[in-house]
Amino acid sequence: MAEIYVKVKTGQKEFDLETGHMLRASLMEEAENNRANTELVERLSNILDTEVGLIEGHKRPRKKLKVNITEDELEGRIKEWQKQR
Repeated sequence: MAEIYVKVKTGQKEFDLETGHMLRASLMEEAENNRANTELVERLSNILDTEVGLIEGHKRPRKKLKVNITEDELEGRIKEWQKQR
């Protein structure tokens, strides 16, 4: 199990992930009524094919997430998703 940090940008035209020092996510939903957090968790769960949980940052752009895979698996699955786009 790994803990990762994600910086999110809400209200974007399309969903996207960028890798680097910190994972960055462009979300289509606005940061209202937990909609952006829900989008982030659901999309990452689908992309990573594992359970994802929000630990910290419920009301901030920087989120701490728990994923039930290793960091190497995480990176590989994100790269595979980026290739398929």
